Amino acid sequence: MRICTDTQNAINDRELVHLNCSRLQEIMQESAVDAVFVIAPDNWRYVTGLPVHHCLYFATVNAALLTRELAMPTIFALDFFCVGMKGRAPWFQDVVELPMAGTREALQPLGVGAWPDIIAKKINELQLSSATIAVDPGTPYVIKDRLQERLPKARFLDAAQLLRQARLVKNKEEIKAMRNACISAEIAMEDAFRIIREGVTELEISAAVESSFRIHGAEYPTFQPLIFSGLNPFLGYMNPSSRVIRYGDLVRLDIGCCCDGYNSCFARTVFVGEADRSLKDDYAAVHASLQAGIAATRPGVTNTSIYKVIADTLSERSAGKYTLGWYGGHGLGTGIHEDPMIGATGSVDEVTLEPGMCIAIEPSAIIPDRGWLGLEDNVVVTAMGCEVLTRTRFSLYAQMSGTFAVSAG
Repeated sequence: MRICTDTQNAINDRELVHLNCSRLQEIMQESAVDAVFVIAPDNWRYVTGLPVHHCLYFATVNAALLTRELAMPTIFALDFFCVGMKGRAPWFQDVVELPMAGTREALQPLGVGAWPDIIAKKINELQLSSATIAVDPGTPYVIKDRLQERLPKARFLDAAQLLRQARLVKNKEEIKAMRNACISAEIAMEDAFRIIREGVTELEISAAVESSFRIHGAEYPTFQPLIFSGLNPFLGYMNPSSRVIRYGDLVRLDIGCCCDGYNSCFARTVFVGEADRSLKDDYAAVHASLQAGIAATRPGVTNTSIYKVIADTLSERSAGKYTLGWYGGHGLGTGIHEDPMIGATGSVDEVTLEPGMCIAIEPSAIIPDRGWLGLEDNVVVTAMGCEVLTRTRFSLYAQMSGTFAVSAG
């Protein structure tokens, strides 16, 4: 079954865009901003709902301009993509082509040619030549600079805070997409569990994860699957390597994928071998801190208070053996590390949780001579508490025959 066509969580693309743009327009009204220009892939996806080729070199070839008055944004799309976008989303009535010809480095806007003139012309047509326009912080300097030259009466502001605020609380369509991304990631995690044993490599485990994503409907991995075996992550190997899994290794899997434009990111850790009492206790302490963080997640509490619960529980359950550091998780959405960040007071912006916020709770501990033990779940804040979106089993062993397991409940 392809997750992205699952009828239970089928996304209404037009409604998704309508809800997102309406929320952003309310914030624009409050901030006296006339229009918002977006170009970074996460902000583009939030405002348009349209997928793009997931590639670094296509990161800034599509843009959108949302005004306070018009229900749908104007789309500026690389000419190669325009026909497909119009067919997929006919509700966008104003689609402007950005030519590939004449850009010199077509997929990297180091020589964007006619693009600023085209965008500025449309801004003039929309009678925004003297408007206050908030610009995506991901906009390449060459585009922003030339727009300012062509629109000298316009006031350009940083759109970062408006976009952060808009994306903070998810609507019903966004939460459906989050569920799909988590389901696909759960399946991939179980597929990885099936092959973890002595003799396989980190790359083989990563390949199983990515293959599962493709088969089960994910658009793409949110990031290269992180497979941390033994002491490898402490030697600078943050990407999966050809290292062979050995008896006595901890193997941490931190994976995520994109479905319908929204991302999952969750983790499990397994042990290859027979765990001793000390390692079982370490696992139980990290698991208890995760569960405590989930239990503390509800409307009205702050992200920093959740961090404190996680950190205190880890320290208490490990009898002071492990401390959390400043970091305990992050927000999720069209980006992978969004607000609210889960961290210590003074290290993150404090946010009071509301229904619709989606977060990844992520305690971990470095186990001497074993590796990195980390567990992570994705949750959405509800009116009464939170809903756990990732339900993959907790066990120190990848194979179900293992004798030590922890209930996910």
